[in-house]
Amino acid sequence: MISVRILIALCSLFCLLLQTVYRSSAQGQAPEPGPRETPKALVNPGFEEGEVGQAPAGWTVSPHSQQSGYIAALTDEQSKSGRYCLVLKREAITPARAPGNLNQSIDAVAFRGKRVRLRAAVRAELTGFGAKAQLWLRVDRQKRNNRQAMGFFDNMADRPILAREWAYYEIIGDVEEDAEKLVLGLLSFGVGKVWMDDVSLEIVGAAEKRLEEAARPLTARGLENVTAFTQMGFRKSNWQIAPHAPFLKARKVFITDGRAISYAESCLGIVEHYKLAEIVGAPTAGTNGNVNPIQLPGGYTVYWTGMKVLKHDGSRHHGVGILPTVPVARTRAAIADGRDEFLERAIEVVKNAQQ
Repeated sequence: MISVRILIALCSLFCLLLQTVYRSSAQGQAPEPGPRETPKALVNPGFEEGEVGQAPAGWTVSPHSQQSGYIAALTDEQSKSGRYCLVLKREAITPARAPGNLNQSIDAVAFRGKRVRLRAAVRAELTGFGAKAQLWLRVDRQKRNNRQAMGFFDNMADRPILAREWAYYEIIGDVEEDAEKLVLGLLSFGVGKVWMDDVSLEIVGAAEKRLEEAARPLTARGLENVTAFTQMGFRKSNWQIAPHAPFLKARKVFITDGRAISYAESCLGIVEHYKLAEIVGAPTAGTNGNVNPIQLPGGYTVYWTGMKVLKHDGSRHHGVGILPTVPVARTRAAIADGRDEFLERAIEVVKNAQQ
């Protein structure tokens, strides 16, 4: 039998051998990337630098957003962490030309070939059509053919932020080897406020290796598809709307202007064609049909009409709209006096018809 001393000596020798093998295998191997090795690239990620009511250092509101009435400032109103947080707000009720876009741009060299995670605490109190908030992250690559090339992009369009309570949201993406800049930030759609705090950008691993293929000639099937696309035409359809009783016997007037668009123009098109009543005011928008959207970098969305809508007599509607039978133009004097010239003219038309 083996004595206890010999057994202890063998165990000690085995442990020493394991340590030697482990150290040898670890030499020359880079540790897995983790949050501790992430370069400190973000400026003022916790929004602790600055004074309440002032713009946050290191962050910028895009010019178009400023023109639409968006303001970014530090606030001590229920911050998620630390003393302050960021609030991006808009109080104007007029249509915005662009969403609120708070962003920061950083050098991408230290992140090349890495998988990164943008994370931030956000809460939103917004109203209006399409009201929502979104984080966004974009990778700007080196120029190709004298044009800026874009790499990874995500603006959370498919998972918008709607909650009024604090919660953490994140975007994970790969940074290309030729990346020059990382641009990230917060988007706000609607009227109200969006708060953001505790922003972080971490390396969480290596980017997935992807092969970029050069342009190839069209296959026979591809050429067939392109040819078929060029031969696409229109399919004619229309609405069948029957009137409902009881009918209004009173004198009727419709008031409209350029704010009437899409479905409102479909209704007014019936009034116009069948001469159901006088139309008082100004031409409608002249834009009707299904809406086709496309998401662009920076959180912008472009909409265009996906249907050719004609008037009931077959004439053009787009860019023309429904024209008033009784045109009215607003004046500065009436606006200053608080008068509605469209309504005044409509009442006048009704009264004259009853005489």
